[in-house]
Amino acid sequence: LDGGTFLQGSVDFSIPWVNYDETPAHNVTVPSFQMMKTEVTCAQYAQCVLDGACEELLLAIPDYPDASNCNWLVWGRNEHPVNCLNVYEAGAYCAWLGGRLPSESEWEYAARSRGKDNEYPWGADTPSCDYAVMYSVDGVGGCGTGHTWPVCSKPLGNTEQGLCDMAGNLMEWMPDCFYADYNGAPT
Repeated sequence: LDGGTFLQGSVDFSIPWVNYDETPAHNVTVPSFQMMKTEVTCAQYAQCVLDGACEELLLAIPDYPDASNCNWLVWGRNEHPVNCLNVYEAGAYCAWLGGRLPSESEWEYAARSRGKDNEYPWGADTPSCDYAVMYSVDGVGGCGTGHTWPVCSKPLGNTEQGLCDMAGNLMEWMPDCFYADYNGAPT
């Protein structure tokens, strides 16, 4: 993605995903960077494991008390995003590809179609299962399935650059999240 300057964060608490740890909104300049189009699939992560660069996800009970939601080694979920891994395992995968995890600023810049004033990756339309794999809609989990969907299942929700699942399906890891506020965050 070509870099640029954008207003990171928000002050509009009427948007469901905005909370106080995304304030104050502030200008950030992001250099050009590359980002994968999709979340990492179980099949892609398995290749990293086979190459010896990534650890097999053991899903130890203390770390993953509800491993029933994990996609790793579940039949039929090779094209689903790999989940139930930690930031170090995610970082090892990125390093195997010759990359790194995106910073919080890079991720938000990409999710907003290169820093546009979008409420969602697709624009301003209200979130629905037309745009994103959502945890719950009208009391039905996962847009009717109760788990993730294969990556890029909701193309209407893509960014203008074609990045998939920037909202919905799973949360993404970043090495530098600022949870209380943006004090000390890079500009």
